[in-house]
Amino acid sequence: MEKCIETSDVARCSVPECVYNRSARCYAGAITVGSGDLPECDTFHTANDRVPPRPHTAGVGACKSNECRYNDDYECTAERVYIGWVDDFHFIGCLTYAQTAR
Repeated sequence: MEKCIETSDVARCSVPECVYNRSARCYAGAITVGSGDLPECDTFHTANDRVPPRPHTAGVGACKSNECRYNDDYECTAERVYIGWVDDFHFIGCLTYAQTAR
């Protein structure tokens, strides 16, 4: 039995240093966006080897950023997300992040 889970697509990743990145496409099985008001990509990893391209690109497996308007019970509801350097190379994070209105 094949299981199909709908996730928000990682449309683009502008961090070429990550092992999952090939030509701005993320080939992780799924990514996790970190918690707090700094929505870091917890899946970011560097190594000498790169993962091979797969038939699919990554989705958002979990979002721990409670402050994001797209977070619904730790799942991302944005249609697509963009990952890249945030705050002048301070950290690698979700560029789609939008703080909830208070």
